[in-house]
Amino acid sequence: MHDDVKGIARFPKPALRNLVRCELWTKYMFPESGESSFTLQMKLHNEHRILCQKHFNGADFTDESKKKLLRTAVPCDNVYELPAYSAEP
Repeated sequence: MHDDVKGIARFPKPALRNLVRCELWTKYMFPESGESSFTLQMKLHNEHRILCQKHFNGADFTDESKKKLLRTAVPCDNVYELPAYSAEP
């Protein structure tokens, strides 16, 4: 792991309140597959799939240490363009 990587984030646990977030994480991690089923999401969570903090914006973290993500955080960088996402119902 690179010295400048301070934190990692595990794939979120799929649940009703995380449906959109988990779908976005799945599409980010496997953009070529086009699949984002609940079964795949559970597999990613259960296999402890992770991303480092470089895949998130600074505003996605609880503080400047970048060790803990907000519950609404979704990965985004130049590798794959994500649609706008809001935690508001």
